[in-house]
Amino acid sequence: MAAKKDVVAEAKPTLLAIAEDQVRPLNGSFVAVLMDARRLDKLAKKHAARLKAVQTDAEMLKSYPHRIEVLVATQDALESKTLPSRSKQEKALTVQAEALRHSMLQELEFAFRDGSLAAEISAIRDGNGLADLIDDLHAVSRLYARKVKALSFIKGAAQRADLAETLGTRLADLVAERGATVNDTRPRQLRDRAFTWLDDASRELRAAGRFAFRDEPEVSVLFSTPARRGPRTRSPAP
Repeated sequence: MAAKKDVVAEAKPTLLAIAEDQVRPLNGSFVAVLMDARRLDKLAKKHAARLKAVQTDAEMLKSYPHRIEVLVATQDALESKTLPSRSKQEKALTVQAEALRHSMLQELEFAFRDGSLAAEISAIRDGNGLADLIDDLHAVSRLYARKVKALSFIKGAAQRADLAETLGTRLADLVAERGATVNDTRPRQLRDRAFTWLDDASRELRAAGRFAFRDEPEVSVLFSTPARRGPRTRSPAP
């Protein structure tokens, strides 16, 4: 927790320097924003040379992972204000979600013990906190659905993928509802400033990526604004 407080303290002068009329509230799903930012970060690292070739702001590229870290830290601070008011339903779903994530990762490790999915499984397992748990549920659901044929030895594999997706969405909704009850507006204001700081960079990164790959539509589309997340198509039966 101390490290996260230091992250916010370090970024606070930058966040407070954002003009009041430029601050944009994070009205949608925090988890969706986080997932998309992490995806963009991976794209930026993979295509760093091309982005630099079109004179993308080097400082923005360098600071992008830090901006994600600051948003997560300010979100954690906001959520900590409401932790005592967590509902029994949220507590129960959190326990269920943690157990499901653990068992699904074990099953994936066993099915792919050749190590072919080691990096993806490790990336999911490395997260901590409620935001990462929600993100992990969506990630393990997608991975499970993608490899469902290889998991046919597990009873109801496709349904487990659906359950992980459903739990992630429901937990995100409960966290958002709880966050709306915070009376102290300062944590939310700081979080919204952190979101604005990240969102400014995300917009610039998207524009640079689309321009850099304007002649390669299959790559350019990856930098497009993501569609609003809807229900996942049901996985085929194994």
